[in-house]
Amino acid sequence: MFRSPCDRLVLNNGVSLPWLGHALHGQPGPMAVERAVSAALEAGCRSFHADLDEAGDSAWANALRASGLARGELFLSIGSGGGKQGYAQTRESFERRLDRLGLETLDLCLLDASPASRFLDAWQALEELHGEARVRAIGLRGFPMQALRELLGACDVRPALNQIELHPLAPHKSLRQFCAAQNLQLRALPPLPGRRRAPPSALLALAERHGCSAAQIAQRWCLQRDLPVLTEETYPALLRRAGEVFDFHLDPDELALLDALAPDAFSEAPRGLLRLLPGGRRRAVATAA
Repeated sequence: MFRSPCDRLVLNNGVSLPWLGHALHGQPGPMAVERAVSAALEAGCRSFHADLDEAGDSAWANALRASGLARGELFLSIGSGGGKQGYAQTRESFERRLDRLGLETLDLCLLDASPASRFLDAWQALEELHGEARVRAIGLRGFPMQALRELLGACDVRPALNQIELHPLAPHKSLRQFCAAQNLQLRALPPLPGRRRAPPSALLALAERHGCSAAQIAQRWCLQRDLPVLTEETYPALLRRAGEVFDFHLDPDELALLDALAPDAFSEAPRGLLRLLPGGRRRAVATAA
């Protein structure tokens, strides 16, 4: 069982990935990037993912270098620039990012889902970069099962990871089962921007019981379901909380209760679990809607 953010799991190609990671995207501004990276490092994060503009990339690289940590202690990943780009643009995008980050290699590069004719071309570019040792592992972001089947049937290098929005309210049980059967690791993201909503009562009740936040409960559920987690928080106090999800443990009843939070899961919830919900079963169904 993992004990700290620095503990790692092994991907299907032998590359090890820390259980907890920090992600930055968009244009947060250089000072915000440096502040977030510093706080994430203090929280114990050693895995970092970035999809930033040129100024953001520079700030990200500077903050990681200023940490004083050896390159081998950090796990660094980026997006490929999008599967819509095709072969040539994917290679160009990767090389451009690597140059401005001042790195010779990356640990992971992720391809976004897109129309099949484009993402298969883009995947070929990532396979070549992997073969040239420019990147240690290649993976996917947001790939549903149908696209996964298509890529797995055509690829020469199997993806090591698929990164998706995944938490108790979006558990993707079928996709998790499929990826486990394919020895393909899933990595969990928090809810996408604009899709956040008030946590269900059950989640808040568990947070109160463990003396933590609802977000920490959701992250802990992911970890105990063998799902490494990325946090997109930028405020230092919230990043410190992300590093504290290794300080407590959810028992089997609590895990099963969280499994039952998804709208289609209540018919499968073991009898007796709903005693943990404020207001009983009627409240639980209303919460999940």
